[in-house]
Amino acid sequence: MPPIRNSISASDRSLSQSDQALTTTPPISGKTRTSWVWKYGDELPNQKRPGRWFWRCSLCPNRSTAQKFDDRGTGHIADHPRGSHHISEYSALSSNQSTLRRPTVNPHVLRKLIVEWVIDRCHSFNEIEADSFRKIISYIDITAESKLPKSDKTLRSDILHYFHEAKSIVIEQLSMAR
Repeated sequence: MPPIRNSISASDRSLSQSDQALTTTPPISGKTRTSWVWKYGDELPNQKRPGRWFWRCSLCPNRSTAQKFDDRGTGHIADHPRGSHHISEYSALSSNQSTLRRPTVNPHVLRKLIVEWVIDRCHSFNEIEADSFRKIISYIDITAESKLPKSDKTLRSDILHYFHEAKSIVIEQLSMAR
């Protein structure tokens, strides 16, 4: 289990558990650290650049070879616990916190909605291959990105499938109208 950065003095022992989670040890740099990644790493001074700091992963087994990142932002820092230790902001919640459970993304509905969006807005089929588009989808739901069509050829086949499906419905309705 990662080290907890909470510090509780004798006068604070009466705090509730949720209040205790908010009471953190001030970082050695003096900066306020609010990101979830700081629960899984240590703040170290950068010996080569005075006044700068490192985040060192406290989950890596060997402290001397543990991953280190510059503290200018937590974007790259957060990639390490996610990728190497399978920990995310949501898994970092304490046991007394709850989150809303999102329904799982139905891949058939997602792909049909993407087809409708591409056709409706006259987008190029390769829009779904763009990193920016995939980042939007994974921001909404990280599991949904794996359910996206992989290439423009897959999107093309989805479009043809839905076209033939709609065409058969129209033919059936026209034949009943006679």
